[in-house]
Amino acid sequence: MNALLRILPVLAALCCCSCERRVTVTEEMAWQCDFKGPGPEPPSGVELLTLRYPEDPAYFDVASGRGICAELRAAGRKTATVVYVVWGPPGELQGYRIEKIDGKPFHELDPGVAHSGYQGARAGRIHPLQRALQ
Repeated sequence: MNALLRILPVLAALCCCSCERRVTVTEEMAWQCDFKGPGPEPPSGVELLTLRYPEDPAYFDVASGRGICAELRAAGRKTATVVYVVWGPPGELQGYRIEKIDGKPFHELDPGVAHSGYQGARAGRIHPLQRALQ
């Protein structure tokens, strides 16, 4: 019993350190709808939207939607307000998804064509959304 009482605080600390966090992040991001990069061709009627992070534009997310490009063009802005839900243990980005674009709920139409990446040499750079988990 004594040994268990000595180990219990250590186990509690380990559990707290490995807890996954969920954070909401809002980014003002540059967008384009003329994606011609790597990845599968989307199904008919599905648009690919490329979003770039302002603090490191070489990072990008490609999302699939219907009508999203027309909405963004109609807004007449070169940026869109994107709300992400980000998750992972402290300091480690495990995943994220887009919740809203310009205040409207966003629903990924074809997760098979959506992807993210980095253009260029990425050595030593952390993903812009990882900062939210630190």
